[in-house]
Amino acid sequence: PQAEHGACAHGYAAAAAALERIGAELERRAEIAEDWEGNLARLDGFLAPERASLEAEPDRRVVWRIGVQDGLEVKAYEQRRRTSGSGFTRGRGLSFQRLIHERALWTTPEARALAEQVTRHVRRHQGTHYQLDPHHALLALVGSPRVSWEHAPERAVQVERASLSLRLEPAPLGALRLAASFGGVPVEATAELCEESPIAYPLLDEDRILVGHADAQVLRFLRQFPPEARVFPAAARDALCARLDALERQVPLEIPGELQSPRVDAESEVSLTLRPLPNGVEVRAVVVPGEGVDALAPGEGSDEVARWEEGKRALLRRDLGAEAEGARALRERLGLPAPRGGRWTWRTEGEEAVELLARLDALTDVQRKWLGPEVQVSRPAGVEDLKLEVKEKRDWFGLEGTVEVQGWDVPLVRVLKALRKGERHVRVDAQRWLRLEEGLLERLRRIAVLIGNRPTETSADLGLHAAPALADLLADLPEPVLCSRWEAVAQRLRNAEQIPDDPPPGLRAELRPYQRRGAAWLRRLSAWGMGAVLADDMGLGKTVQAIAVLLARADEGPALVVAPTSLGAKWRRELARFAPSLRVQLWRETERDVATIRALGPGDVLITSYDLARINSVAFHAGRWASLVFDEAQRVKNAATRTAQALRELQGDWRLALSGTPVENALGELWALFRLVSPGLLGSWQTFQDRYAAPIERNGDRTRQAELAERVRPFVLRRTKAEVLSELPPRTEVRVEVELTPKERELYEGARLAALLDFERLTPGEDLPQPRFQVLAALTRLRQLACHVGLVDEHWREGSSKLRAFLELREELSGAGHRALVFSQFTRHLKLVREALAEQGVETLYLDGRTPARKRQELVDRFQQGEGELFLISLKAGGTGLNLTEASYVVHLDPWWNPAVEDQATDRAHRIGQTKPVTVYRLVSSDTIEEQILALHETKRDLSSSVLSGANQAGRLSTDELIHLIRWGGQPLPTAEDAPARAAELAKPPPEPERPAPPPAYKANQEGPEDEWDFRFSEGVREQRRRHRLSQKAMAERLGVSAATLRRWEKGGEPRELDLERRVREQLFADWRTR
Repeated sequence: PQAEHGACAHGYAAAAAALERIGAELERRAEIAEDWEGNLARLDGFLAPERASLEAEPDRRVVWRIGVQDGLEVKAYEQRRRTSGSGFTRGRGLSFQRLIHERALWTTPEARALAEQVTRHVRRHQGTHYQLDPHHALLALVGSPRVSWEHAPERAVQVERASLSLRLEPAPLGALRLAASFGGVPVEATAELCEESPIAYPLLDEDRILVGHADAQVLRFLRQFPPEARVFPAAARDALCARLDALERQVPLEIPGELQSPRVDAESEVSLTLRPLPNGVEVRAVVVPGEGVDALAPGEGSDEVARWEEGKRALLRRDLGAEAEGARALRERLGLPAPRGGRWTWRTEGEEAVELLARLDALTDVQRKWLGPEVQVSRPAGVEDLKLEVKEKRDWFGLEGTVEVQGWDVPLVRVLKALRKGERHVRVDAQRWLRLEEGLLERLRRIAVLIGNRPTETSADLGLHAAPALADLLADLPEPVLCSRWEAVAQRLRNAEQIPDDPPPGLRAELRPYQRRGAAWLRRLSAWGMGAVLADDMGLGKTVQAIAVLLARADEGPALVVAPTSLGAKWRRELARFAPSLRVQLWRETERDVATIRALGPGDVLITSYDLARINSVAFHAGRWASLVFDEAQRVKNAATRTAQALRELQGDWRLALSGTPVENALGELWALFRLVSPGLLGSWQTFQDRYAAPIERNGDRTRQAELAERVRPFVLRRTKAEVLSELPPRTEVRVEVELTPKERELYEGARLAALLDFERLTPGEDLPQPRFQVLAALTRLRQLACHVGLVDEHWREGSSKLRAFLELREELSGAGHRALVFSQFTRHLKLVREALAEQGVETLYLDGRTPARKRQELVDRFQQGEGELFLISLKAGGTGLNLTEASYVVHLDPWWNPAVEDQATDRAHRIGQTKPVTVYRLVSSDTIEEQILALHETKRDLSSSVLSGANQAGRLSTDELIHLIRWGGQPLPTAEDAPARAAELAKPPPEPERPAPPPAYKANQEGPEDEWDFRFSEGVREQRRRHRLSQKAMAERLGVSAATLRRWEKGGEPRELDLERRVREQLFADWRTR
């Protein structure tokens, strides 16, 4: 029973739920019923508004009577409701004056509308006159139930809107007539119709009035064609019908049923129309529904179009969907983008147009029609279509020829000019384009970038550096015409290719595989006669590869090696070690005269420095050198110096430049290098600047960058350690953040704000030498303050956060038994570090730019033999020529702008011979200019890589960009409480650059310093002091003190308290607002 009771309960619940659902559904249906009944009621009100207005008529109303006896006239009558309540009186005339003034009469919409149309005219001696234009009034009365005739008020009149059109009608004897039709009613009184607008046409018998605006085009047609001119005889029937479609697009045209044929299906095939453009072609996809029908846009417009056949119009049914699908498929076959705005029209220019026409030529099933002269595209021309002649010129080869295809003779020079601009196809004339096969295109492109700067209409010049590219092109030509000089060059190329990778006999060195390949590459270029740049990473053995080629060329004549002073002795040792058969001399140990040069012969090698090569240039120019080697060739990256000029004037059969960093800051350095070893390769400086340097450095032009890389690629060899030395121990980079003390921060911020105040006078965008000098001096001052305040203020006695961090790091390294190289850009910084280390009893070695050449090698040998825990080296002086593999740690005390320079220094330890992992520490002061410099390291790619491997690069920073570094030099915006610095610190002059030792009086047995003496140094110091006096005066004016007082403070006197807070706060706000 309990189970049954439970089952009943469940059944009852289910039934109750079902009833509830049914009740809810009935309620919903009732609501829907109520909704549709209300909607129908609203629809009745919309369809018959007059019904509601009649049921709610007021006691009086305005009705309208149309008079036609003396011309069309609309009159107003006032009617009142009869006392019986049934209907209205006959009414009496209502003046327009009362109509516009008695608003109580505006009981209907048309009453208000017509009252607003009444115009008032004041006439002299006749009073005020009120008028109502009947044509416009009838437009307001369309559909009104309160309109009747003036002569028969009992007859209601229906005012209907109509339009004026043309109607094609049959006429006797097979003629056709274009009759005027107004609302389907023939109209012949066209003169009157043309004069009135809107048009009103009473139909008395039908109690109707047709009213409407006349179509302007119809009126124009009726004016030009009177009734007799609109009748066309049977002979003109077909000609008339051919024009009716065009007429129907301009004016409304009615075609009666007896002049129409049954409907038929239209054609849906999509074709193309092409229109030539000044530099391309316009392509449009169209469909032609049938013969005699104009082309239409696929899938657009009406789904029916008309065609006239035998005097009758046939309607063609279009399949718009099929048309659109056909157009889409054709677009995809042609590789065109989706049409914009649904229009099937594309405009293509230049290379894109040629590619499109080439694809179209391959689609033989696609119909096309040219709307103008046809643009022709040749078949791809191959090597077999090239006719070439190589002629002999004084210092060049002349290249002449034609590309002959499809009966076209295209001059080769025109082809090369187009390819030089980066184009793939050659425009022959306004209607013809030449295409090239990929193989011929690539070969000619290699030639195009190497031709001289001024090709004529028929000939282009090529230098010796273009010989491999030209030889590759000539290899497959059927019948080239060659001069004898080219035959000799080609033979030299073939001979060079036969040189094996084996090192020359007599070389006492076990070359690594990459060194064997490098030496063989150099020997092949020397056999060919082209200069080379060996740009391997530091420590990969560029010297031994150069010695190998010098040994191979020993029989050709004497060799001259130009190297920094500090490397002269190293070259002599290396030559004696690896090539003992060569006779080696140091120029500084000879008589240094012309006789010494002329006494040299095969197997002799003379070593000199860059300074002596310039100073004794007359003697060096007296000889003829079989080989010229320039070590650390970046020393002459400025082609305008006297040293560079002297080296270029040397008479040599072959030239080799060795440089681990052929490009450090600008592409002009690369041009200077090749100007030295291969003068014709990159052209004049102006040509190089216009074609490569400016587009690449300013605009990041990837095309020109790739072209430049391709141009120099055969003559530059660069390998990195990661590529060739898998056995080299890893190198780890560690960044050590250093926090400045509050006092150090105060001085740093004071100097930064003082610099910004000075820069307010500079013109934005100005990059002149003097403002740039001022900005660079400020940057140097900030960099020094980030290292050690003592570099700026000689009275500073509170130490340095960075020095303390370094000493802690030194203790860690010393405790683990490690030895390290310590680099800094500032020699005074190194001296402060050296003094601090001496106080702790730490043994150090020291080397900078003033260290004599002999002592440099002595210091290197001592360190390699275990002497000294730390080797302190200035960054520029220690970047080359040092092998210090006994160190496994490298410390950079301060960052330098170009990371390549730091990498050079690091490579003193991380190079061939290193057996231990190398760790590099970089000490960086937080929230200072040093962080901004490291950010540049991350964003600025090595410019050398951009040319040698195609990576991105960054050009020289502008003055504005340098000021930006000072303004936002890595630190957060300081507050006024953090920034006030002593006035003396604000006014301190920027430090003078370290003065290099002046060149000694050169004697027969004495050589100058390593770096070339810059005679402008003293001028720069004087200019710096002059600008400081000016800034000192400006600072005094800002602080409200005299210049004498400010100078006294600089000399050590303590300044009185000044109200600097307001000035600092204003400057901080200005900085923040412009951020």
